[in-house]
Amino acid sequence: MNLLEALNNENSDELQKRIRLLDVSARDCPRRKDDRVEYLRSYLLSTGLNFQIARMTEAERTMVAEVVHNQSGCADQARLLARYGSIPTGYLQEQSGYWSQGYGQSKPKRVKSLLGLIFYGRCIPAELRVRLIKLLPKPEQDRVMVTGSDALPATVEGNRDGGELPVYRRNMELAAHQDLYTVLRLIDQGRISVSEKTHVASAASMKKIFVELYEGDFFSEDDEDQDDVYKDKLSPIRAYAWPLIVQTGGLAKRTGSKLQLSIKGRKVLQRKIPFEDAIAELYQRWRDKGKLDELRRVNRIKGQTRRGRGSKGSQLTPQGERRNVLELQLQSAPAGEWIQVDEWFRYMQSSGEKFEITGNPWALYLVDAEYGSLGYAEFHDFSILQGRYTLAYLFEYLATLGMIDVAYSAPHGVRSDYHGIWGADEYAYLSRYDGLGWFRLNVLGAFALGMVDEYRLETPKMPPLLRSIDELKFLLLRVPEPHERMLLEQYATISKTHKTHLRLDTVRSLLTIEQGGALADLTGLLRQQTESKLTVEVEDFLYDLKTRTTSIRDGGGARIIECNSESLARLIVESGETGKYCLYVGGNRVVVAENSWRNFRNGLRKVGYVLSADSTLV
Repeated sequence: MNLLEALNNENSDELQKRIRLLDVSARDCPRRKDDRVEYLRSYLLSTGLNFQIARMTEAERTMVAEVVHNQSGCADQARLLARYGSIPTGYLQEQSGYWSQGYGQSKPKRVKSLLGLIFYGRCIPAELRVRLIKLLPKPEQDRVMVTGSDALPATVEGNRDGGELPVYRRNMELAAHQDLYTVLRLIDQGRISVSEKTHVASAASMKKIFVELYEGDFFSEDDEDQDDVYKDKLSPIRAYAWPLIVQTGGLAKRTGSKLQLSIKGRKVLQRKIPFEDAIAELYQRWRDKGKLDELRRVNRIKGQTRRGRGSKGSQLTPQGERRNVLELQLQSAPAGEWIQVDEWFRYMQSSGEKFEITGNPWALYLVDAEYGSLGYAEFHDFSILQGRYTLAYLFEYLATLGMIDVAYSAPHGVRSDYHGIWGADEYAYLSRYDGLGWFRLNVLGAFALGMVDEYRLETPKMPPLLRSIDELKFLLLRVPEPHERMLLEQYATISKTHKTHLRLDTVRSLLTIEQGGALADLTGLLRQQTESKLTVEVEDFLYDLKTRTTSIRDGGGARIIECNSESLARLIVESGETGKYCLYVGGNRVVVAENSWRNFRNGLRKVGYVLSADSTLV
């Protein structure tokens, strides 16, 4: 939009008001609209504009500079409010709230402001923007404020009675390093079942994961037992997310109702693929291909599955688009620093990288589809939709993957931004993720987001797990991590009298390998976690296992062919056309491998024989 078009779009009275801002008296103001248009156009393109800019308040100049340099000349009010906390008086008429509309309340009076010379609607005409870019310096880039580690509180105010809730701090990088291998080990043991339709793990499977997670899932029984009318369960979170993540990431696939490791999944379990590369790929695959909409886990926002066009359907936006925007925003976060979630929400709105949740907020609601619809003004604000989606994405997926560390409480009574929505006063929280108060992008997260090229896991140095005490017997020197314990249980027996004693067991080991276990897993654990060099007896045990499990292999299916005489069977075996595809097994029988069946039948015809349709020989 150029300046002439902008001026012509205004009525004559509006143009007069703008001219009066130049201290022109009513008597000296041009009378005709065309003359008023030309007066303003000539003035604003002259050096007079410099004088008017100098007359503006500092807040007005800052706002204009922000719009011309960072917002392409059209003001984004939400972004300005997030950046500066307020908009200079007189920029636009204040918008009446929903509840004041239609009830005879007059609109606020317009305040005179020099901004009226610059803005037409919410935009600055192209010629003015070019001039203003030269007149006004570019504002400093917005930066997210960080919270010092020592400033993280021990408690936050929550519950309906204003009580205190403890704040938990979790190092999720270390947790993911343990949990990834624990979950893959459970899958390797055939203990994880998933839904054929949703691919979500069964309740029993999530419980198995839940009890094996490093330091447990996020919430305890005490956290669950808070004042909430609906008594929804907060957990599981990580136990829910991991099976979905490894399936989307190609580390496991569903066979029947069970998950099985893929070739890539087994390589990750055997440490043939580095941990950080596995996490980075899992994140990227979830970002691009994760089918679950994280908003669905905010189950108190109803109507998400509504189908239909126009006002009937929920019109949820593709989650991949939202995840890409969140990635761009996270890449600008200061790694290694704690960020308060509300400050992050402010920065997200200020950054200019936007995503929408729905094209039809009227289809979404709390409690009641009509009275609690999120279509009403201020019922679908950023914190209700984009904010809750972001909390779910950060807390359930990025934290589970170990990319961010978190400081959080139970969600009860922590947030009040939804209280104005009809019926929502019954809720003690809007989502199970409402208690997420701070997060910190760690080195693993920076690596997965492509912000750094190298990664090194800094883990607490742990003592060796095992000490060899007698032939195939070992002493446990510490409590095994879940994935270590599950592996040892597959290959060794625990003493009933001494729980810290275990012995490698040949029968148990052979059964494990026969069912798909990898001997390399056991070998790696023993060599890495035994305090001294393995004994000759243990090395012989491992070599013997390798021999026993690699000396015989399945050659595939085969068919037995019965001839009407031994001489015919020998003829077929000795023939150059068929002999290379079959074996003589005695008497009148010949065996043919399934993968050679077609070639055998073709050769048989050249010899002068065929098999009848029912394979019956006459």
